[in-house]
Amino acid sequence: MHVYLASRLGFSPELKGYRERIKKQLIELDCIVLDPWEQTFRAAIKEVNAIADWPALVQAFRMVAAQIGRSNGK
Repeated sequence: MHVYLASRLGFSPELKGYRERIKKQLIELDCIVLDPWEQTFRAAIKEVNAIADWPALVQAFRMVAAQIGRSNGK
């Protein structure tokens, strides 16, 4: 079973220990865990945020969002 790890508590770095305990328990139950914090899109999002041209910024975010969506759909 694939599980997308989300929380009502959000994804703040302060909750990393809690998130890791939950993830460990899910893995022990033979779940495949998708943890958004482990995705490699942070650098791409930071790069896109630096684009000054509005139409180019919107297009770049659409591309990154599509990549994230494909990654989350695995």
